[in-house]
Amino acid sequence: MRLSAVIGLAAIPCLASAAPLPSNGANPIDAFVRVCLPADPGATAATILAQADAAGWRHTDGAPASADKRTASGSDGAMDLGVDDTAGAGEVHEACAITLHRSDPALIATLQARLGFAPGFDADGTATFFALRTAQGWRDGKGIDTPAFVGAKKAGNFFSLMVLGSTGQEPVLMALHVLPGST
Repeated sequence: MRLSAVIGLAAIPCLASAAPLPSNGANPIDAFVRVCLPADPGATAATILAQADAAGWRHTDGAPASADKRTASGSDGAMDLGVDDTAGAGEVHEACAITLHRSDPALIATLQARLGFAPGFDADGTATFFALRTAQGWRDGKGIDTPAFVGAKKAGNFFSLMVLGSTGQEPVLMALHVLPGST
C-alpha cells in the first residue's frame, strides 16, 4: 500500500450524522478487533464491510452507497470505519481504520492489554504493534527473523496494528493486514 493511501485512510473525514446512531454496544477496541481483525484470515474489504453492516454499522452520510466508509455509535461515541485493499509486489495490503471523534489516551494501553504484548514503536500518543495471528491468539512479531516474517506474510498471519494520535481530537485505530496476492 502506498503511504498516501495509508495517510488517506488515517484522515477519514468526520462525516457522521449529528443524530445519534443505533448503538452496537462496542467500545473502540472491541469494535476494532471485531471489524478490522476478522477471524477469516483471507477476508477482503468487501467481506469486512458486509460484516460491519451486519453488526449495525451504517453508510456514512454524504458518501455514495458503494463507498468503503461506515459509521457507528458505540458506548464511547461515534466512530467511522474505512477499508481499502491494494495489491502490489505479490501481496495484498488490506487496510481497515476506525476513526474516533474524541481523544482517548488509553487506546494504546487498552490494545496492549488485549494483545498481551507491548508495541514495537510507542511515542507521543502513536504506537505500532507488529502482530502475528496464531491458532492460540496474538503473538508479538517485532522480534521474529526474516524467514518467519516471510512465512507469516505468505500465510496471511502478519498485521501492523496502529494507534495514531490517541491524544488528538480524532485518533485512529488501523490494521494493515499483509496477504499473499498478485500484482
